[in-house]
Amino acid sequence: MYKKGNHRQIDNCRPMAIATTISKISEIYMAEQLDGFLDIIIREQYGYRKKKGAVDLLENFCDKINKALDDHLHAVVCFVDFSNAFDSLNHQKLLNILDDMGVRGLVKDWFGNYLFNRKIRKKRENIQ
Repeated sequence: MYKKGNHRQIDNCRPMAIATTISKISEIYMAEQLDGFLDIIIREQYGYRKKKGAVDLLENFCDKINKALDDHLHAVVCFVDFSNAFDSLNHQKLLNILDDMGVRGLVKDWFGNYLFNRKIRKKRENIQ
């Protein structure tokens, strides 16, 4: 699937997986289970979460800045663009993070099997 940049360069395309129905159902189930688990641990994650969006992020951000200023503290902010983070994700590090967060056993093994030994090919298509 086309991401951005020159349409003719294959590196500007994201691989697209064609999964079976069973695989899709298990993905959705695991995503729901993990989201519920992570909601307890990561309260300030806003991207790709149900009932959390940019407005919630901005409200929380403004509250923290205003509190710091009210307390006569300095407020320092660093913005980082993670737009290409998915493409450079190290799967082993992700599994280690899940382990650190308490995702272990069969669930962690499921993620490991899902992430490793996948073969993905890019196919150039005529993009107008």
